Amino acid sequence: QDSPPCPDARSERRRRRMFQVCCVCDADGNGACFESMPELGDSAPIEVELRREISSESWGMVLDRTRAGPFGTLSVSRLRDSHFSPLAVHNRSAPEACRVQKHDVVTSVNGRSDVEEMMAILANESCVVLHLRRPQIFKVLVPKNGKRLGLGVSLQASASALNIESIAEGSAISASMADIRVDDRIVAVNGCAGSAEELMRELKASDEPLLTIARI
Repeated sequence: QDSPPCPDARSERRRRRMFQVCCVCDADGNGACFESMPELGDSAPIEVELRREISSESWGMVLDRTRAGPFGTLSVSRLRDSHFSPLAVHNRSAPEACRVQKHDVVTSVNGRSDVEEMMAILANESCVVLHLRRPQIFKVLVPKNGKRLGLGVSLQASASALNIESIAEGSAISASMADIRVDDRIVAVNGCAGSAEELMRELKASDEPLLTIARI
């Protein structure tokens, strides 16, 4: 059974939507095509269309699930080392601004923004339209000075980031006046990336942790 065609990335309707549009389907459903929309900065939405031959084929990325926002989010924790995955093909052909990168946040898949629905679509469909946002990445040094760090974070064994859910009053974070907010993601501690559990251990062990933050 033939896979359904990807939507036409060059339609006038999408021109008006002001997305940076990328597509890996040509008119015959093969190869890659793209159209870079006017530059809107790193926080601008990015739209990516991916196609695969069979639903069991990997898209070429590993996603983290978090509980941030009303529906949760999916973030790209790793790009798979595969030269021929749909995502690898897309990234080789697309303009730099339209390439999917580590830490990008998937805000919808085929128009659905609920995490469970997005995961189901990615697992079962052969053609998907992803809307992503590229986070701001920055570093913050937080001296504890004998205080507790004061971050409430979500800890998921399969994740590679810590999602900040709360910040305690009177903690090292609040005392430092650091620009850290609820729903920010900690993607590295003292320059070390790894699993959420490894990040948590580094946070606890360090008296002056340097946090790498990803923020939408």
